Amino acid sequence: MANASSVSDIIKEIHQALNENRPGFYRVPDNAALIPQEFLLFENSGSDDLEKVVDSSFRKARFTLQVPWLDVFYYTGLLKKIKGSFQTTFENRAEITTTGLMQLFVHTVKAASLSMAEGYVTAAVLITIMMILLVGGLRMGLVSMIPTLPGHFRHGPDVLGWPAPGHLPPCSSAPSPWALPWMTPSIF
Repeated sequence: MANASSVSDIIKEIHQALNENRPGFYRVPDNAALIPQEFLLFENSGSDDLEKVVDSSFRKARFTLQVPWLDVFYYTGLLKKIKGSFQTTFENRAEITTTGLMQLFVHTVKAASLSMAEGYVTAAVLITIMMILLVGGLRMGLVSMIPTLPGHFRHGPDVLGWPAPGHLPPCSSAPSPWALPWMTPSIF
């Protein structure tokens, strides 16, 4: 993770600022009654930072994570792990929803990959039928498809988003130079 931010970061900064910016006060106040008072002071100062991380009734909170830019298939597991971690932490007392650009990318790429895989299967079946008709026999038609099998096994896992054994996609070895720091998944 490159960066993480939430409402707790704001309350820590407010608490520190109200205590002469001493580093020892960069923490959530020990007295829970101070939290709403410090938020009220912060809101009255004219800052709109709080609106970015909580709703007006403080019933929904946003936790934002910035992650390096990698192959989108690696974010599927990450998003599941993040959601599971929050559900474990909050012991199912809160509804956890993942949103943001990474969630959109994961959904889009999974749908496109499934569509491509269906297309490849459909094409293979239709080509096999055409080869059977072209060569005039079931046995020779099926035998004529054998040279195409290595290509299906080599590229098939990539189409489905599964790295082939011993192979990682080239863009997964390092963050992309085109990484945009504002493209972050967030929990809301």
